[in-house]
Amino acid sequence: MKKLYFTLFVSLFAFALVWANDSERIIKPSELPQRAQQFIKRYYSMASVIRAVYDEDIFSKEYEVWIEGGVHLEFAESGDWIDVEAQTQVPDDIVPAPIAIYVSRHHPQSRVVRIERDKHGYEVVLSDHRELKFNNRFKLVEVD
Repeated sequence: MKKLYFTLFVSLFAFALVWANDSERIIKPSELPQRAQQFIKRYYSMASVIRAVYDEDIFSKEYEVWIEGGVHLEFAESGDWIDVEAQTQVPDDIVPAPIAIYVSRHHPQSRVVRIERDKHGYEVVLSDHRELKFNNRFKLVEVD
């Protein structure tokens, strides 16, 4: 029984620590990493940044940006993009060529409205609400 209480105590302490260290603050677009600023300038130069947020917790430091026209971007601490979501379509240049080719061949009526990347690969959401997951070698591994 003591082990159970100890485990419960440690779990609650860890949760409280994570919760307490989660800090999010609104920043100016000029406070974004240079790479993030260049990304926004390249792909969304005609739109205004509505909100930019620096989000830091124990495990990660990220930036989130909302741009007029329904665009939501997430950047790593380095300024590399993590997630790009648009109401209409993600810019073609952001989607790696093998993924773009797969989508055009197998889902010609659909557009990429979200792309997310991490150390395991890419997740793509199409305008028809299908979700495609690709590994780092651009091989399709899952369709939802």
